[in-house]
Amino acid sequence: MLTGRRLALIADQFEEVLSGSADRAEQLEFLQRLLPPADVAQDPDVRLVATLRADFLPDLLELPDIGPRLQDRQLNVSPLDEAALIRVIVEPAEVAGVTFTPGLAEAIAAEASRAAGSLPLLEFTLTELWSLQHDRRLSFDSYQGLGGVSGALNQHAEKVYRLLAQQLGEPRIRRVLLSMVRARGGATSAVRVTAHRTHLAKDWYIAQLLADPSSASWSSAPAAPTPRRSRTRP
Repeated sequence: MLTGRRLALIADQFEEVLSGSADRAEQLEFLQRLLPPADVAQDPDVRLVATLRADFLPDLLELPDIGPRLQDRQLNVSPLDEAALIRVIVEPAEVAGVTFTPGLAEAIAAEASRAAGSLPLLEFTLTELWSLQHDRRLSFDSYQGLGGVSGALNQHAEKVYRLLAQQLGEPRIRRVLLSMVRARGGATSAVRVTAHRTHLAKDWYIAQLLADPSSASWSSAPAAPTPRRSRTRP
């Protein structure tokens, strides 16, 4: 029990609970323990915030007894519009005293607004762009050199893939990468899964390289882009 302290639990990418190796009964038992019934008194000092991809919400609601537990505890989050994206892009840089070439922030926001689930791509692009600033200014040339929001991650991934393939062989790299993702009905439904050392055996080293880029010569790549999310609050 907590005494005089409040606790917030954050469960990001909650869809992994539904896509893991546990069977349906185990999933249901876990969720029933985690999400109390609406008519049961809750500890006012404990709160859970879970983010769930919208395309997995039907899977969650298909589990018996879960729908009523989510009643009045769900917040649907829509994508940011261009005006909000510009603020997301510009304001953190302003705090650090860094500026954008006129029109660049608007161009980045416009490109990001055209793709569903683009926030992880935007985050990655801005992180890469930040390292290319000159005299505390971010330029169009640097942005275009990265490939823009739509191409920055692909360009980076291809670079890392080629480097690893040259050193360790393409079949081994593909095996490790495929062991880290599961798709129910195509790439858009893909979710990451846990890769176990016993399964990867001698290729565990490759997973370590991907998980800890500081041990190699490339920078960290973000999680795969996700569609808009629903937030579930007990």
